Amino acid sequence: MIKKLIRIALIAIVAVVGYNYFLGDAAEKEQATKIVDGVKNVGSSIKDMVVNEKEKIKDGKYDKVLDFVTDKIDGLKAGNNDAGTQRKIEDLEAEKKKVEEELANKNATKEEKDLAEKALEKLMDKLGELLVNNAE
Repeated sequence: MIKKLIRIALIAIVAVVGYNYFLGDAAEKEQATKIVDGVKNVGSSIKDMVVNEKEKIKDGKYDKVLDFVTDKIDGLKAGNNDAGTQRKIEDLEAEKKKVEEELANKNATKEEKDLAEKALEKLMDKLGELLVNNAE
């Protein structure tokens, strides 16, 4: 219901701006032109941000985080751990491998990249918990 109201409101706003842009008086045309230019600037900024993020990912934006995770997992493996901790370490390694593959996928959609970033955050949380538990 709310979704439908928002959609109707957006359509009404676009219709009013479009009407003013083409058929309004001089003041309305000027105001509509400012709005259209603002929307163009926002669209351009979003495009630039997406291109910039793609370049960062290509340049290894997540490499440092993944290297940190690898170092900490290796440190945990080197310690004297019980079978339960060893199993958790193996699970972390499997998750890390999966996240690396997802982040390396050049054909992934924005949503898939977002999911991979969230998976990396969860992996860091699990690693932190394991490090704290292992330190005790």
